Amino acid sequence: MFTGRTVRRCAALLVALALTATGCGSGGDDGTAAADGGTRVFKADNGNITIPAKPQRVVATGYAVPPLIEAGAPLVGISTWKRGVPMMDARTKAAYDKLPKVAGEQAAETNYEAIAKAKPDLIVIGVPAPVLGDIDVDRLKSIAPVVAIGPTVPRAWRDLSRRQADAAGVLQKYDAAKAQYEAKAAQLAAKYEDVLPKLKFAHVGSYGEVAKETSSASSTGPGAPTSPTTSAPSTTARSSRRAPARAA
Repeated sequence: MFTGRTVRRCAALLVALALTATGCGSGGDDGTAAADGGTRVFKADNGNITIPAKPQRVVATGYAVPPLIEAGAPLVGISTWKRGVPMMDARTKAAYDKLPKVAGEQAAETNYEAIAKAKPDLIVIGVPAPVLGDIDVDRLKSIAPVVAIGPTVPRAWRDLSRRQADAAGVLQKYDAAKAQYEAKAAQLAAKYEDVLPKLKFAHVGSYGEVAKETSSASSTGPGAPTSPTTSAPSTTARSSRRAPARAA
């Protein structure tokens, strides 16, 4: 018989494991090599974009920040990500602190001058589609190729993290981290196979498709919803937002 304390302890262990994960989604390669070998065409939310085959200087915002830091992308600038800081491990925190912050928590806080100064050869925007309206994408395109890869529903980060890593040229590193995560997850699943079925998880929050429906109805009227932020939790923060419910 398992006590409430035992269930809570097992749930805490699962969250601790998730803090080390880069992501656990799957998805196909959206890029196709271009004829010259130096560029390729990448399918993004904003269309088929010609990007460097091997980016050397990447700027990332929103949901693209966590996976690209964790996968070791060649970042030269990121948006702030304050909500995830308390859950970063030492290596991720050190990398985050070192990187120039070229955008704030809100899409409207994008610093175009700072992005230009970073001289990126690729800009990866990881915000929900409705938020793109708050960003001057054309201005960013004058600096470097822009790929928008943002979520539409909460679970979308599983696939998006891999696509973002693909665009930034670090797909192999991402997949290696994913494999490590899955191995640890399998070990925990086996160890607590008698406890896990008693746990239930819930996601709190909404954005993307929900926000788009609301925005389309009242974006210009009183009480229009505040745009989602440009920066968002990584796999670590997302995992922490799934709160275990005690079994009846």
